[in-house]
Amino acid sequence: IVSSWYVLSLWENNRTTRPLQTWSFPVLCNLSSLPSQKSWIESTFTKRECVHILPVSKDPHRCCCGRLVRQHAGFTASLAVKYSDVNLGEGAEGGVQPELEEWTVDKHTQESPTDAYGIVNFQGGSHSYRAKYVRLSHDSRPESILRLMLNEWQMELPKILISVHGGIQNFDLHPRIKQVVGKGLIKAAVTTGAWILTGGVNTGVAKHVGDALKEHCSRSSRKICTIGVAPWGVIENRNDLIGRDVVAPYQTLLNPLSKLNVLNNLHSHFLLVDDGTVGKYGAEVELRRELEKHIKLQRIHARIGQGVPVVALIFEGGPNVILTVLEYLQETPPVPVVVCEGTGRAADILAYVHKQTEEGGGLPDGVETEIIATIKKTFNFSHSDAMHLFQTLMECMKSKELITVFHIGSEDHQDIDVAILRALLKGTNESAFDQLVLTLAWDRVDIAKNHVFVYGQQLLVRLSVCGWLALSVCLCGWLALSVCLSLLINGFLISGAVVCFQSACIYTWTYTYAYMSLQSIKQALLNMILLQDVFKEAKANDNVEVKDEAETQVRSRRLPLTRKFYAFYHAPIVKFWFNTLAYLGFLMLYSFVVLVRMPEFPSPQEWVVILYIFTSAIEKIREMFMSEAGKISQKVKVWFSDYFNLSDFLAIVTFFVGFGLRIGGEDVLVPGRTVYCLNIIFWYVRLLDILAVNQQAGPYVMMIGKMVANMFYIVVIMAVVLLSYGVPRKAILYPNEEPSWTLLKDVVFQPYWMMYGEVYAYEIDVCAKNSESNVKTLCSTSVWITPFLQAVYLFVQYILIVNLLIAFFNNVYLQVMSISNLVWKYQRYHFVMAYHEKPVLPPPLILLSHLVSFFSCICHKRKKDSHSYGPKLFLTEEDQKKLHDFEEQCVETYFHEKNDQFHSGSEERIRLTSDK
Repeated sequence: IVSSWYVLSLWENNRTTRPLQTWSFPVLCNLSSLPSQKSWIESTFTKRECVHILPVSKDPHRCCCGRLVRQHAGFTASLAVKYSDVNLGEGAEGGVQPELEEWTVDKHTQESPTDAYGIVNFQGGSHSYRAKYVRLSHDSRPESILRLMLNEWQMELPKILISVHGGIQNFDLHPRIKQVVGKGLIKAAVTTGAWILTGGVNTGVAKHVGDALKEHCSRSSRKICTIGVAPWGVIENRNDLIGRDVVAPYQTLLNPLSKLNVLNNLHSHFLLVDDGTVGKYGAEVELRRELEKHIKLQRIHARIGQGVPVVALIFEGGPNVILTVLEYLQETPPVPVVVCEGTGRAADILAYVHKQTEEGGGLPDGVETEIIATIKKTFNFSHSDAMHLFQTLMECMKSKELITVFHIGSEDHQDIDVAILRALLKGTNESAFDQLVLTLAWDRVDIAKNHVFVYGQQLLVRLSVCGWLALSVCLCGWLALSVCLSLLINGFLISGAVVCFQSACIYTWTYTYAYMSLQSIKQALLNMILLQDVFKEAKANDNVEVKDEAETQVRSRRLPLTRKFYAFYHAPIVKFWFNTLAYLGFLMLYSFVVLVRMPEFPSPQEWVVILYIFTSAIEKIREMFMSEAGKISQKVKVWFSDYFNLSDFLAIVTFFVGFGLRIGGEDVLVPGRTVYCLNIIFWYVRLLDILAVNQQAGPYVMMIGKMVANMFYIVVIMAVVLLSYGVPRKAILYPNEEPSWTLLKDVVFQPYWMMYGEVYAYEIDVCAKNSESNVKTLCSTSVWITPFLQAVYLFVQYILIVNLLIAFFNNVYLQVMSISNLVWKYQRYHFVMAYHEKPVLPPPLILLSHLVSFFSCICHKRKKDSHSYGPKLFLTEEDQKKLHDFEEQCVETYFHEKNDQFHSGSEERIRLTSDK
């Protein structure tokens, strides 16, 4: 039952926080008065450039900002003369700053509207990844940055913010640790709708996060919001990103001599922080910290008082990482930290100190000296620096309960996503109800069951779904709690909609009538009616907007009438049916010609058949010479590699041989007709190629081809067995034969038919009483051996060899059926590409298409265009981009599956085990 104040507050909160796409139509009409994205970004975000040159004392040709003197904006030839002298420090004459002056961002840089934002298109990889980016000043307001993300970049507010810290330089991770940590990090981000914050460059910890994202991208098309906060001055090829609202191509290949770094192409968004320096880190630290604090203030939902939880994830790292951990722990409220043990340096030291620290905050005897020695060795510190860092570690241990150490080999080993969420629950220090609401927002039922309800206390559980409906259920006792929780949570969160369970509803109404007054029930029912009206209005507005958007898309995609005719009749499927129907008509006429009496001169039906085959021959020649192969010899070789092309060649040649005999006179009319009768076999077999496009029949056609191609050796074995029986049988039964070529036929004739069950029983024992009189004349002294030979032959040939052939065919059948879907898709692709290149008209009318093409080429009316040879896609640029990304995703998924299949094989596992 929804109380009155609750419904009104829900309506008010959702009315004020409702996203743009669900506003009513009048509101959408007024959006034209809002500033455009481009003008808003340029008026809000700025860049910084060094405008006052302050040479470095050790390198007077380089400014303290990191740029060379000549690389500054406004650098002129007169300034070049001044700065060419090594002794530049005699004063501020001519705009030269004194050497002892300290370079600062506020004093020596100048702000101007940002000139780099849009979409970066990463080049040089197997997949063309894209990400949105903006160049902004180091003192940009976090409120403006968050508005950019939510409104301009259309990002959803996160349920968790995972801030990843670690080493900037490249470091190696054990493959097992890298796999477990990467998989758990991605699982935490996907299941909870989290944002991942990293350094953004393709080195150190950000590179390892990118590798984990690559594994996810190859398995799923769902995008994870991974935000790289990187200094503008450390980015290689940063000038390629300069442009306002552009799609900037960006090369990820790094110059090995460069001290800069490239962006990691697996991130989805980049904040490029500019403080006017080049080649220096640190500009992004303060902005990143302020952005995290501002995001933490945002409420996950209007009905949830809890802000967005922030957790710090530590990989490897140097001394600055330990200082960062201390800053997180000293914030108000503090930020929980998850340390990945085994990743090296700072992370391992933090994990070890956390393990050794006792309840009171002290260390066992001798451990302090050991830790200081480890710090010296790891960071190459002096004793005083090591002592200072040790004190920082002990300050961190004062909030030991906020530090969670993840170790893959521990006894209570758990996935890192569970460790992250547990650390957040410990860090929030909220009530059990608030923690339940938080786990519901994360969509993690397992965390709620295992880490929220661990005391068996009585709770009033309020499940708020989409901020629209509150269901109050009183759960008493652990058994009812666990059962009802699993039902309710799964029902609400799997489908993302309100699922009303009968038991919960009955219990709720019973509780309502028992403890609430009649007036409260009236208010509740009235509020339910109001809520239904709200739903109807929202749905009506959504339908209007979707309809308008659909009509706009249809209107923008309408084609001219002539273009529609062209698109229809040039479609591969239309050409396929034209050719198929024409081919069936041709077979009917050809069958009629060979079945009836053949006259001396060709009939009209025969002339149609001749014209069809003649135009088909011309089309085959065109196909051969229009293929993609370079040389003519290669074109011929590629064309004959297809079995059906070879069959067509033999069919056409033998037909014209028969046609020559057929018109040669009465003496060769019968041989010509016989060639016709044999030639039609090729044309009927050609129907199998047409059937191959069918999803059901296509794999069977391929099976036939594989069976015929692979049965050669079995046929040779069968021929050996047949000859080993046929020759002695003929010699024993017919000892007085004269030399003749018919002996070859007699040797194999009867033994061959015996394989199919015809055993010629009357010749098994020619001396028997029931044998025919003409067979008894074959009775001789050695004839008793033939029954024995025939028995052995039938056993070997009929039982062993034939069943071996059947088993072989069965193996081919199972192999092809396991990939039947893949086979059909390949054959369908083959047909689409083949019929795309065919003329519109089928034989024999195809001759008209050939003549049109011929005269068009002569008159130079056809302009060669690279786009005219490929299949026509009547799509918008955005749809073509989506199609291209989908194809790349499919290719990457395929290769990833092949790689998984290879690594999961027994041989590869044995090799990896032996290497270990």
